[in-house]
Amino acid sequence: MPLNRSLILSVLLSLLFVGASIPAHWLGELLKKNASPLALRGLSGSLWSGHAAQSEIDWQGQRWLLGDFRWTLRPLTLLTLSPCAEVSSLYRRQRVKGTLCLHADGTWSVSDAEITAPASVLNTWSPAPLEGDVELTIDTLAFSALGVTQLQADISWREARIDSGQDWVALGDLTSHWRGYADGRIRAKIFDRQGPAAIALKLASDKGQPLSVDGTIELRKSASAQLSDFLQVFAESPTSGHFLIAWHQ
Repeated sequence: MPLNRSLILSVLLSLLFVGASIPAHWLGELLKKNASPLALRGLSGSLWSGHAAQSEIDWQGQRWLLGDFRWTLRPLTLLTLSPCAEVSSLYRRQRVKGTLCLHADGTWSVSDAEITAPASVLNTWSPAPLEGDVELTIDTLAFSALGVTQLQADISWREARIDSGQDWVALGDLTSHWRGYADGRIRAKIFDRQGPAAIALKLASDKGQPLSVDGTIELRKSASAQLSDFLQVFAESPTSGHFLIAWHQ
């Protein structure tokens, strides 16, 4: 046992020495070789601990700017051939931190991640401009070149507002739970924490298909006329103030 421990310690120290001596630009080459959605530019430091002046994620034709990006490798993960790093990024009002891992089969995963950003960062994916503040907590996110294979995350959207084309419509504070599965299914639930409407929506997508949305929205007394007018554009209203959502692309 002492010999095994000494051997492990020697290997670990060797890996640390090698990692500290390899320039950070090697990480950029490694990301390109493995077709990673993460791109780093302006690299400095080492493979062990480094910095990128600019970073972004390119995924399925969409671009997400991360800005200043820093990482520190977790040494014990080098022994498993699935190296992981503690990462963080800063871009304007957007902050990201978490654990990023590259696995032996070429897939990637994110865990224990927290993201805070203005809701406007979602405008690339949203059919209408958004405002407010978003907090995303990722317990687990795994993905390959084929798409998301595992997801467990929660999103809070505070002081949510959406542009109706004529005015900004207030939605209050919203919370959602997201789950993804190996067969390509994605499921989510959205509900209100505080605001002008009682919201209960379910989102679903199968094997990379667009999300479908089903559920109900019931206006409270504090709801504005703009919110009612906005909902009538894409929802059925069997009774005043009550809306049924059935959005299937």
